[in-house]
Amino acid sequence: MKISRKVKQLISDSKSVLILVSRPIDLDCLGSGIGLASYLRRGGKKVDLYSAFGIPSPVDELPLFETVTKDKVTDLDFGGYDLVIAIDGGNPRQFAQVASDEEFNFAGVRNLLNIDHHEGNLHFSKFEIWDPQASSTSEVILGSIVETESLDKNEATLFYAGLVGDTGNFKYNFTSHTLDLASRLLNKGADQEFIIDKYFYHNKKSDFRVFSEAIRKTEFNEDLGYSMLVIDEKEWKKHLKVRHSDIESGIYLYKNLFMRAIQGIKMGFLLVKTGKGYFVQYRGNAYRNSFSIFDIAEEMDSTGQGHANAGGFLIKGDDLEAITKKLERAIAKLSDEK
Repeated sequence: MKISRKVKQLISDSKSVLILVSRPIDLDCLGSGIGLASYLRRGGKKVDLYSAFGIPSPVDELPLFETVTKDKVTDLDFGGYDLVIAIDGGNPRQFAQVASDEEFNFAGVRNLLNIDHHEGNLHFSKFEIWDPQASSTSEVILGSIVETESLDKNEATLFYAGLVGDTGNFKYNFTSHTLDLASRLLNKGADQEFIIDKYFYHNKKSDFRVFSEAIRKTEFNEDLGYSMLVIDEKEWKKHLKVRHSDIESGIYLYKNLFMRAIQGIKMGFLLVKTGKGYFVQYRGNAYRNSFSIFDIAEEMDSTGQGHANAGGFLIKGDDLEAITKKLERAIAKLSDEK
């Protein structure tokens, strides 16, 4: 992917860089952020790397993970950097512990660069490198800023993790270009065995407690071809004797293994209560599903974020029955139109 001469010059001229990673539940977010930070440091730049969120296991076992600082991002002095890079997120609130974009807008940033590949990007930054056709933010970076031939082994492993994470180990959302990049990273020493073992064959016992509870509580609408799970985190913590991080980790498995792979079910919804209402997380089967998260969110008077078949949107209000009925009407309408 080509980037503008102005963006290329900005990156080249900046001596002090702050990189912010969005809510880092997945490999691409951390892999691309840590990988880019390491690459820029080796190029002689002073780079700080921050996350506003707790980082669950096993993502915290990535190479160079210790270079990530967890802190309250809203308190940072953005004016102290030549360049601030927001990685793998399409709206401001994904980079801070806030409930809405209005509560955080990168105040004080002279030069803000957003690097992302999500279709629902709000284009909030002065500069951006955005490619919704790319499999991952790692692919965007490798195609625009970083030359694979100049990577060291750790960086190759980190970017390879990003490709693996956002393609489900090359099961969906990839092209021949993605596979070509993966091949180059392997040639540069990417530790394929470490990534595959840690992220596909290394689940915790608590993951299975959460995963089994999620399956038990999942409801199905056979006529419209969707599944639905509503999570009461307080109840689950008490009943399953798990922590918030355990629930996130187990639900990550549920979303990516179960919600996409049920015969006769084209899409799955996960509703999580928040202070503002319900956050609706969505997984669709790209081989059988005919409409996207953005179509559904629009019918729900909201704005979708993420990928066409893997994303979410916020619904205000606490009337769960009314929300689920509205969601059912939206799916029925879209099904009729398609």
